[in-house]
Amino acid sequence: MKSIFKKSILLNNLLKFWWVPTLSTILMFLSVPFPILERNVESLIQYQRTVSITSILPQTLIIIAFLAVIIGALVLRYMQTSKSVTLLHSMPFTRLQLYASNWLSGFILLMIPILVNFLVLISLYAFTKYSAIIDIDILWKWLAIVSMI
Repeated sequence: MKSIFKKSILLNNLLKFWWVPTLSTILMFLSVPFPILERNVESLIQYQRTVSITSILPQTLIIIAFLAVIIGALVLRYMQTSKSVTLLHSMPFTRLQLYASNWLSGFILLMIPILVNFLVLISLYAFTKYSAIIDIDILWKWLAIVSMI
């Protein structure tokens, strides 16, 4: 049975475009966990204020929208020149395998910053005093909404 995904295409895309999720992870960190870290926890606990989903979602959605366009353009950039299209379509894999492998690598590149920032938020909740102002349900909702977008 033939696999739909070609490991070589997938790894090539991940190695070639590793800088995109790295940059967007840093950007997303500066827009989501960092503003939470800047807040004075003691005063927020005193006034019983928590982090809401509306305070951490808009910046993330803008970053994800730009990131999706950039990753899509980079992963499918080979289609813009006839030499690279001819070369890739003469390789021993089908167009379905090429498309599926590019799609999967784009999806992985898009999910890396989301998951890294989610782990940072979860660690803030689990290991710091920020657990008093961060609700775990908000974090799971944030992950679900951003992942679906």
